[in-house]
Amino acid sequence: MLMSGLNNMFKFLGCILKLFLAIFLIFAIGVSSVFITPYFTADRYDDNETPRSLFTVFVETNDNENNQKSVRAVRWSEYSEKINDYKAYRSPSEGKCDNTPLWCQAKNIAPGKQLIELRDHQESFFLYNKYYVTNGKIIPLYCRIMDRGHAVLGFLISIIATLIVLFGFRFFSKRFKKNKAKSNSSAASS
Repeated sequence: MLMSGLNNMFKFLGCILKLFLAIFLIFAIGVSSVFITPYFTADRYDDNETPRSLFTVFVETNDNENNQKSVRAVRWSEYSEKINDYKAYRSPSEGKCDNTPLWCQAKNIAPGKQLIELRDHQESFFLYNKYYVTNGKIIPLYCRIMDRGHAVLGFLISIIATLIVLFGFRFFSKRFKKNKAKSNSSAASS
């Protein structure tokens, strides 16, 4: 009686442990895929390739009222439409860009050529992109976006991957037990 009660308790604890393992796997795989997926879906651009519409660049504009220059962040579509009105922003020094509305890092590559890295965070997405500013022209290089769609995809991936892992573990543990029982029975018969 006591032995069957202990067996039932261990089975119950085993079920609880499996449930926690499944929840942990769903959470771990989901969070990992949310942060890893944007790196696989990032865009890398060749010389004359048009970037996606969320690609953001810094431009200098003239304020007609104050007759001063200001730096603005604009989307690629706006920049390409008003290319004659905007001048590509070039940081006066390497390192953190001065007077920019978003996080920006500049690196001088060659005389007249600068690499700009830009980060933007809004309610619905995170954006990271790189581009060259050379001879007053902007050349897109890289764009990575993390949005809510990646969270949904991560959740779906985590459920599917967790099921695969759990069924795989169950399959291999049954196979292991079967082979162990076979080897024990053949050793006993010898």
